This record gives sequence, C-alpha cells and structure tokens, in this order.
Amino acid sequence: MAKNGFTSNRKQVDAQFERNIAKTLTSLGYKAVENAAKEIGRQPRFGPDAGNAMGAIDTGRLRASISFVTPNKQSGFVEGRVKESRDSDTMSGTAEKNTVMVGTNVEYAPFVELGTVKMTARPFLGNAINNHQDDYKEIVEAIMGEGFGVSGEQSQVSS
Repeated sequence: MAKNGFTSNRKQVDAQFERNIAKTLTSLGYKAVENAAKEIGRQPRFGPDAGNAMGAIDTGRLRASISFVTPNKQSGFVEGRVKESRDSDTMSGTAEKNTVMVGTNVEYAPFVELGTVKMTARPFLGNAINNHQDDYKEIVEAIMGEGFGVSGEQSQVSS
C-alpha cells in the first residue's frame, strides 16, 4: 500500500490498455479488408456509367490479396485465394506502433486505386477507409473500454 492509502493499479491498467489496443487494431484490420473487398465490387469496370454485378473484378486476385498487418504481427485477409493468387500478394511484416496497415502487394493495385492516363481511378482502399468511418468508430468504442467497466457509450456524469 502506498503512503496515501492507495494501491497503484497502473501496471494492470497499462496491460489491459495494451491488450485492448492490439484487439482493436486487429478488428479494424479485418473490417477495413472486408470493406475494401466490397468496394472493389462496387467499382465500374469500363466507362463512366458502366456498372456490372462484378464491378472491377476480373480474376479476383486483387480482392483476394487485400490484407492487413499490425504492430504485433497480426495479419489477415477476408477472401480466399484464387487460381491467379501468388504467395507474395498479401501484406506481411509489421505496422508502426498503434497503427494497422491495410493494402495489397499486387503489382497493378496502384493503377486500379489511382487510375492512369487511360483508366479512371477506382479507389477501393480509399473508399474502404473514407466511406466507413462509423464502422471503425464503433469498433474502437466497443473494444477500448473492455476491462475497465466502460461500455461503448460515453459515460454520463450526473450532478
């Protein structure tokens, strides 16, 4: 017991906080990969108004390669491999502290995402992040309070 009569729980709080961060980053990674895979299917393949049910999907290799990595080497992807998949298509390694990296190693992904002189951009990764902010906020709020007696909602202090 400390001089002031209180016992420090700092180590336990820090440990719980780190567990929550790791779980949050992994959950965010899976959700971002899922959203990116959906966004590819929403992109038209040809022309400004040419939509079809498969969107920008040809072989499925790009969608199958969308993956994530976290600082503690957690990684994952949503879609299964396709015939055209390569072992090097998915991301590997680690992300910087408190970040999750979502992307693909498929060599033509930047051209799909950003476009070219002859092809309109189909930003599946950008849209996966920008169009789904509420999804990510819900994940953070739900997980970061775990172990602290806090729900995903803001605490209200009554006067």
